[in-house]
Amino acid sequence: MSWQAVPEGLSEEDHNFLKVYKITVTTIRTVLFYLFTLACPKLPNQSLKGYLQSHPLNMSGSELKKYFDSTQRKKMDADPCGKEFDISLLFVAIKVSCQKLAPLGDSSWTNPSAPPDLEYLLTTNKNFRNNLLHENSNFDLLFVQKWVKELQDLVDKTYLAIGKRYTVDVSKEINLMKDNIDNILNAPLPVPDITQYRQDVKTLLDAIKIDFLVKGQKELETTSDLLTMTDPASFISGRETLRVTLIYTRIDLIEESHGTKAAAGVPVQYEHLLTLLGWNGRIPNVIILEGPAGAGKTTLTKLMLAERVNCLQGLPFSFIGLDKFDFVFPYECSNSDLSSYLDLITYLLPKTTLYLKNNDILRSARQLKILIIVDAADDLNSKSKALLRELLETRVHESGGNLRLICTTRPQALQDLLSMIPKNKLTTAHTKITGIAAHRREEFVTRLHEGMKSEGQSTQETKGLVNYLNRSQGRMGDHFRFPLMLTLLTYLWAADPMSVNGVTTVTALYFAIHRLIQKRLFSRLSKHEKIKDVKNSSEIEECCCKFLKILYQESLISIGLDALILPDRCTCNLKKAADLNGLPQAEVFAAFLSHARKWTAYGYSDQLAGSHKSLLEFYAAFYIVEVITGNIKTDHQLDLERKLVNGGLKKSEKKRIHRELTESKSVTNVLKTNHREISNPLILSKYQNVLLHLMGLLTHRGKDVLHHFHAEVIELMKESVNRHSEGFKSHDASDYWFQVVSEAECDSEVAKTVAENMNKKNRERWDISDSNTRAAVEILKTVSPRIIHILLETDPSTLKYLPLLCDKLSESKCIVIIDDFYSWKNPKKSASDSYFSQISISSNRFRCLFGNFRLCAAISEDMEMLDTLGLVISDDLQIELLKHTLTQTIPVLAKEKLRHFALHIDKSVLASSLPQMMFDIDSFSLVMSHVEDVDVNWTVDVIKALWSAGNSQLSIGFPCSCLSLLGCENLLKELSECSITGNRLRVTSPNITKEEVQSLNTTENDLSLAVFEEGSWLYGPM
Repeated sequence: MSWQAVPEGLSEEDHNFLKVYKITVTTIRTVLFYLFTLACPKLPNQSLKGYLQSHPLNMSGSELKKYFDSTQRKKMDADPCGKEFDISLLFVAIKVSCQKLAPLGDSSWTNPSAPPDLEYLLTTNKNFRNNLLHENSNFDLLFVQKWVKELQDLVDKTYLAIGKRYTVDVSKEINLMKDNIDNILNAPLPVPDITQYRQDVKTLLDAIKIDFLVKGQKELETTSDLLTMTDPASFISGRETLRVTLIYTRIDLIEESHGTKAAAGVPVQYEHLLTLLGWNGRIPNVIILEGPAGAGKTTLTKLMLAERVNCLQGLPFSFIGLDKFDFVFPYECSNSDLSSYLDLITYLLPKTTLYLKNNDILRSARQLKILIIVDAADDLNSKSKALLRELLETRVHESGGNLRLICTTRPQALQDLLSMIPKNKLTTAHTKITGIAAHRREEFVTRLHEGMKSEGQSTQETKGLVNYLNRSQGRMGDHFRFPLMLTLLTYLWAADPMSVNGVTTVTALYFAIHRLIQKRLFSRLSKHEKIKDVKNSSEIEECCCKFLKILYQESLISIGLDALILPDRCTCNLKKAADLNGLPQAEVFAAFLSHARKWTAYGYSDQLAGSHKSLLEFYAAFYIVEVITGNIKTDHQLDLERKLVNGGLKKSEKKRIHRELTESKSVTNVLKTNHREISNPLILSKYQNVLLHLMGLLTHRGKDVLHHFHAEVIELMKESVNRHSEGFKSHDASDYWFQVVSEAECDSEVAKTVAENMNKKNRERWDISDSNTRAAVEILKTVSPRIIHILLETDPSTLKYLPLLCDKLSESKCIVIIDDFYSWKNPKKSASDSYFSQISISSNRFRCLFGNFRLCAAISEDMEMLDTLGLVISDDLQIELLKHTLTQTIPVLAKEKLRHFALHIDKSVLASSLPQMMFDIDSFSLVMSHVEDVDVNWTVDVIKALWSAGNSQLSIGFPCSCLSLLGCENLLKELSECSITGNRLRVTSPNITKEEVQSLNTTENDLSLAVFEEGSWLYGPM
């Protein structure tokens, strides 16, 4: 049946429908109007509104608004007789004004009886017209006959009930009804009827949409508010009690390019996530949010949901454009019960959709602006994959831009997600979480720990944790820039500060947390009513260890099935394991797992789930270690050992069994055996994190165990990375290998094997951060990449292996990029020459030098490959040291490859001592930090000293300033008077808002001012 307007003529099906529609509307309206005129005691020329507000009803204005909407009230005034009342208005009018009817709210209006009451028949009449508009059948002649007969039977009963209730003869009305039906069936449809039908349909569908929106927003607001409670380490605390808006610390994002012409690596403020444009300049249908395990993807989406609640409640929110959506739907890909868009809507809005037809739900949704947050696309199962395919292949495209998605994923699943997006239909934008910047990690752990203290989860001093973090950042693994790792570290500190000192790898942290959980569980069980008098402490520990072996195995199975919510089979096995060992299920499940809400035909039910996918991966790695080291024997191994014990075997058979037993204790065999049990193909990319934890756990077992198994593990890692190599950029893959070596505590034999397994792509470019220096040194003993980028965000003096790295660079032939951000930002504390002057390489191998270089010899005219240069002038002495570089060397380099130059001027420098630099360059960034209003004149003098009219690409930054609105006004005024135009000024200050900055920008002085978040540092090409 077509719902669209037919400009020229009608199909046979449309013709049938319109006739049925007209019969239904006129017949039902006629019987309702007959009753209204018969039973409403108002005067003929008196309006219904006037009657209701007069004696004896005396209805107030607020009561009228309760029963009649504004449109209906206007109709009541305009039509005293009610001849033009529609079915909806007549039905309400009858209920509130007619005599001899049951009072409002009486069950007779909604509950059928035998024979049916008049009240119930009236309700059925009112709904009969709506049911027609929801009807999905083909409108052939058979359907028309069936429908008309049902309608005639209903209205017959209604007239007879009216006659009985009011003692009137209704035979004439019944005959007129039948004649009217026959006339409509046999006569051609006039154009006005078609027009009216279309208008009625539109009015009804609009009403359904508005009802869906209003009720749905209210229902979803409650659900979203619950989802904004967060605690990534809830498996330790046992609860999610910390509101995300109270502990959230800014997570850094960058925009990726997918090989298009769009610039990659561009920083993105999370508030602007919804304003990003796709590579083709259009608003993206899908925004991809990529990040490794524990990067904060789910936390960021929870923040968006929390701000959506603020938006609905009229409170401030930071995500620009969030208020443009009618709905923001959260969806977790680990959910294995939803397989369609309709399932998702009814799951999130069960009350709103309870009495709506499926077509009405989807039609209403299609007309509204909806954002769906698809969390963890790397956890797709068969059902959630079907749902996501429906969204990407059908629903998003047909919505005409109304439906948009944000999809979070781990890097290893990125290509799978991209392959599902129809490139010819949808536009995408791709962002990547880079973690919490070094200078914000203190803020993160402080807010989290203070929140824990307020909830009674810690009694430790936050200052001690902050001091430890600041001392240790250089030696902690690169993954400690991510929220989950910092959260776990904070919980470990809260429970046992002394145990934190030995934690330098991800696996070591998980292992310490796992021990903490077990220790707490043992303590609780020793006091448990059902156990304390039955088992002693050693027996409790032994039973828990047996249970854990089953948990480890079921975790590996769940990872293979992409199931964060444990399958029923796994749950059943865990319950059996708890019962067999005499352990209370509730206690052991609460210690190691969490509960997930699942919708069933009987309502919501709780299921066991991993508290975080990373935790299940750690458990899965534990199972592999236990099997290959012989602490857990599989059924197959036990069967083989029984054959050996029973004897009677030939020598060749014994030899075969011994060989099979040996082979069964390999990592590959454990993975393959696991996949035979779950009937899924073995896809190694699923196990990248499992293999990382495995390397860490092997290291914990000692060097002999590590050296025995490491080669096989690395071979599997290489296969897992290469299978999805298109999802890894060269530096992403090198980061993975650095982490592998770090998890092995930089064991030289492991590093050598890693280096030998690196392919050509892995050897293109290495990004070496503070925490990767030791791993890089070990790998450089065997292999060297084409490009090495050293990025330092913490004090280089705390990096024990930085001097060794510089020595290795001297021995290599690679291109070098030095980005000593710490020294550039803190020139009074650190000089880059102290560390990098020992690099003895050809000058033309430097592509970038960024830092606090006090020695003029560090920069030479021979640096033909130098593309980016960042220098600091921290005092007047440094001006003299760098004067030749600034006035002679840089102009020469600018004629070669140099395209980006940045200069950080300290406030202690005399502006009159600065030389004017005359050169033409693509990008010149001048930075003056910690500037206050009293420094405006100094600032202008510095800019005047360094600025040349030929360089219109000057960008000026004021990070960590205390400039106020007045200070910024004076700054713009002074610069304008000096004829300094065509430049960009950027300010970070707690004393001025973005709105105030916008009010300052004018076209008169050709200067644009922008404000950035407090604490942000603007450096490099801006």
